[in-house]
Amino acid sequence: SIDPYPLWTRNSIVTLTGTKTDTEKYIFVNNSLADVSGNIWSRVVILNFGNNLLTLTSKNEYGVTSDPISINIYMDNIPPARPTFNVVSPTNEDTQLIIGQKASDAETVWVNGNLATIISDTLWRYTISFTNEINIVEVTSSDTFGNISETVSKTIIYDTIPPTVPTVNYISPYSGYEQIVNGTYDTVATVLLTVNNIAASLNSVLGIWNFTCSLLNEETNTFTIRAVDA
Repeated sequence: SIDPYPLWTRNSIVTLTGTKTDTEKYIFVNNSLADVSGNIWSRVVILNFGNNLLTLTSKNEYGVTSDPISINIYMDNIPPARPTFNVVSPTNEDTQLIIGQKASDAETVWVNGNLATIISDTLWRYTISFTNEINIVEVTSSDTFGNISETVSKTIIYDTIPPTVPTVNYISPYSGYEQIVNGTYDTVATVLLTVNNIAASLNSVLGIWNFTCSLLNEETNTFTIRAVDA
C-alpha cells in the first residue's frame, strides 16, 4: 500500500512511502526499485512539470509481479507573471483605490502583505491609506501551488502642504482696460498658477509669473490668484 501523497505540488522532488506484506520482496515505482526496511518502503521521485503518472508494483521472491497501482501527481513550480498597476502620485488624498492586472493563473494578490480583492480572472483592486509622506506599495501574486511572482514596487507621495503664497504686483486705481499683473512664486512646489481659474505664464528660471487682466468693471475688479502643486 501507499501512504497519503500530494495530488499537486510545486516541489520537483517528492518521497513516496508505504507498507508491504511479508510475501512482497521488492517494490517498484515506475520500474525503479524502492528502498525497503522491514515492511516499510520509500522511493524518491523526480517530477516533471505537469501531470506525472506513477505506477507501483511489487514482486515476491519467485519474481511474480503484482497488479499495478497507478497514481497521478501534478507538479507546477513556475510562478505567475508579476502583477501590474498604476498609481496617482503625488496626491493630497489620504486614500487611493488601486486597480491592477494579474496573470490568469494567479489565485491571490497581496498589497504590502494584505490580501487584495480579485474582481475577475485578470483584475484586482485594493484601497490603500496614507499617513506618511513617502508610501511604498509592493504587490505580489501567487498561484494555487504556492508559487509567488516577482514583487512590483511603486512609490506614492502623500502631500497636503500647499505651495508658498505667490506675491502680486499691480496698480490701483488704474484707468486702462487691461493691466499686466505679475509677481513671484514658489518654483519648487508650484506647477500651475491661475488668475480667476485661468493659467498664468510662468518663468521657472526667474521665479516670476505674469498675467494680463481685463478690467471689465468701471470700479472694483477682483482677481483670485492661486498656486497649485503637483
